[in-house]
Amino acid sequence: MKKIYQSFAILLIIFSSLTAQTPQAFKYQAIARNNLGNIISDQDVSIRISILAGSVSGTPVYIETHAVHTNHFGLANIAIGTGTGIGDFSSIDWGNDIFFIKTETDPLGGIAYTLMGVSQLLSVPYALHSKNTTNVNDADADPSNELQNINKIGNLVVLNQGGGSFVDEVNDNDTDSTNELQNINKIGNLVFLNQNGGSFIDEVKDNDADSTNELQKIGKIGNIVILSDSGGFFIDEVNDADHSPINEVQHLSLNGNDLSITAGNTITLPSGGLPVGTTGQTLRYSGGSWQANSHLYNDGYKIGIGTTSPVHRLDVYGSGITNIRISSTNHYTGLEFVRIGNQFEDYKFLNEGDQLCLYADTEDFQSTSYYRILSIRSNGNVGIGTTNPNFKLHVNNPSGTAIVANSVPDTSCAVFAASTEGIGLIAEHNDALHSNPAILATNYGAGSGIYAEANSASGEAVFGKASAQYGINRAIYGLTESADGYAGYFEGGKNYFEGNVGIGTTSSPYSLSIRSTSTNKSIYTFNRYSGSLDKFGVYSIVNSEGTGDKYGLYSQVDGNPAENNPLYGAYIYTNDNDNSGNTYGLYSALTATGTGDHYAIYASTNDGYAGYFEGGQNYFEGNVGIGTTSTNYSLNIKTSSSTRSISTDNQYSGSSNKFGIHNMISSDGTGDKLGIYTRVEANPADNSPSFGVYIETEDNGNSGDIFGLYSMITTSGTGNHYAIYASTSDGWAAFMNDGDLFVRDNVYIGNSTGASGYKVSIDGKVICEELKVQASIAWPDYVFNKDYPLTPIKELEKSIRTNKHLPGMPSAENINKEGITLGEMSTKQMEKIEELTLYIINMHKRIVKLETELNNLKNK
Repeated sequence: MKKIYQSFAILLIIFSSLTAQTPQAFKYQAIARNNLGNIISDQDVSIRISILAGSVSGTPVYIETHAVHTNHFGLANIAIGTGTGIGDFSSIDWGNDIFFIKTETDPLGGIAYTLMGVSQLLSVPYALHSKNTTNVNDADADPSNELQNINKIGNLVVLNQGGGSFVDEVNDNDTDSTNELQNINKIGNLVFLNQNGGSFIDEVKDNDADSTNELQKIGKIGNIVILSDSGGFFIDEVNDADHSPINEVQHLSLNGNDLSITAGNTITLPSGGLPVGTTGQTLRYSGGSWQANSHLYNDGYKIGIGTTSPVHRLDVYGSGITNIRISSTNHYTGLEFVRIGNQFEDYKFLNEGDQLCLYADTEDFQSTSYYRILSIRSNGNVGIGTTNPNFKLHVNNPSGTAIVANSVPDTSCAVFAASTEGIGLIAEHNDALHSNPAILATNYGAGSGIYAEANSASGEAVFGKASAQYGINRAIYGLTESADGYAGYFEGGKNYFEGNVGIGTTSSPYSLSIRSTSTNKSIYTFNRYSGSLDKFGVYSIVNSEGTGDKYGLYSQVDGNPAENNPLYGAYIYTNDNDNSGNTYGLYSALTATGTGDHYAIYASTNDGYAGYFEGGQNYFEGNVGIGTTSTNYSLNIKTSSSTRSISTDNQYSGSSNKFGIHNMISSDGTGDKLGIYTRVEANPADNSPSFGVYIETEDNGNSGDIFGLYSMITTSGTGNHYAIYASTSDGWAAFMNDGDLFVRDNVYIGNSTGASGYKVSIDGKVICEELKVQASIAWPDYVFNKDYPLTPIKELEKSIRTNKHLPGMPSAENINKEGITLGEMSTKQMEKIEELTLYIINMHKRIVKLETELNNLKNK
């Protein structure tokens, strides 16, 4: 359709009034007209007004929008300052600049504004500046905008209304204004200095009601000092008259080296005076004078020996081997640690012969009952619970556990014992009546409770031997109460067990018996071999001896009738980890020369699936027969028990294309190539329809394109190319029962060659009940516009005689050659009908006029 561009004819009318309260708006009127000058009446329009400062392209200081409805005459009334604004209309300083009004409109009432013009605001809006103009006789209550008077008394210039004053010293003898004489004056309680010297209010005898800024007086009655106006008082005790000797004033005096204080003692100062020290430095008397000591530091809280930065209460620092030495004249030398007020926290280090012993108080720090808890001999042996340690670490506890070792870091060991010749660790349990273990190791981290290492080629890191010939005895017994822990853990090397081995059972009639009630895996293998040989999770060899059945792997799984979970005789999971080699979930190779049947895989079931393959790809080399042993083709399917020979259910959920059946035929060979060939033989006794291909597609609410049948041909051959080819000896070659039919390119009916430039070409007749043409050109109502150029009758007559057809209409020759476009022809015909209507109206006006003139002549 042809767009109609509309515009506004702007008529600006501004009203304002000068009152005590200036209105923050002014009126604005506009008449809306389209591009042909016609009034846009009774219609919603949008107007945007911008106030620009300085010039026609100045910065907007205020913007507002209005949504108005024009009246019958196309007039729109707004008040600038009351619309939806951006900025503050009341803050515009109308008297400080020139301003322009920018007008933009959208005749359709939207926000697609079109610039209509920019014009300067003249005098009337500047009446808004009247709110800032002073008025001597104004009637408001604001004293801050009154006229002021200036006066001069002598050389004092004064401005009333609190405007200040200054002394005029212009008539001095020099031109330097900074060296004039100044006078101080007081008028009332205002004290001021001329030459801008400042002023202050003398409130000594003020007349205000504030009692907090008055002058006060101080007086003394006896020994009581009083401040007036409730200023408080105090007792002067300097020359007190009491009889207490402890609160008297004392005097300090120095006579020679004697320093005395009245009513006190006298001390003799060393000669030479005291040296000047630093913070924390102590003084040392050398016998004749005081000297500063830099090796002993005392800050009142910490003491440092050999350091001036003590961290602890006593901090000793030295470069020698021995920094602290404790000596005694008797048999013992020791060190005692006492925590005041707490029991059982009194400890002593004593030197007894060739041992350094640690004793603990059994009661409290005042007791003398100590017991030895640690002995260190001069040969390096350490004893705990024994007074005579014979080993590097000798622990003895006659009433309980001897050693409890805890390791917190993951990389450390709770107990580490190493020996190059003897035994690293000996643990004996001699109590035959109890079952306590000789060694109990508990590990809470990732380390080892007991770690044993054998560096000899034939040694044992851990050796356990049970010598009893009866009962259930255990050479090594491991127990863990953690669901994730290991009662026994063997890493690296080889593990050898002689005799039957039972896991989870003490009854093992076989070489290996495994029973589990607490985990879902009876056997779990994890092969970490990293060499180049074949790697096996489970490797089984059964030799040819014996005549019975031989099974490389025999598995029996009994189902639980109470549950519906699946059962697997063997479950195989293979993860290739992006390995580019072949990956087999199950690989079976059979090499046999016997005459019996050979099955690489044999599967048999009473019900269900003899073979069930899920996911991935399945590869079969050679012909495959399903329901038949005669396989003349790559895949032969024969069924008499199911309605479907082939049923596909693609559950793929990725982003690639999904196919129910994907068929690819190579270009090899010269015969016909059929992607899908179906032959359906109808039963003459059955009237049901027969479908060569039946396709049903369900969109499931999908918003994407849905195709019941999608056919695409990509070829460069010279033969005919048909995306879909349908042929029948009777009936319909194609029958569309429901839905719309969309053809992107041309449609040819009755002929394989169509007319150029047309989407549909029909060689033959067309009949329809109704035909509707929706043209893209404007309908000719513009003929009735006042400014439409109607061709005069004489020119019209001349054109018809010359061209033999109406102006603007095609000739018979063009129609015979190019045909008729219904939409365009209907528009041109309507244009001529409307022009004919105007001719008739004009002719009617002339007839009426002539009849009137004729009647007037008759009446004379």
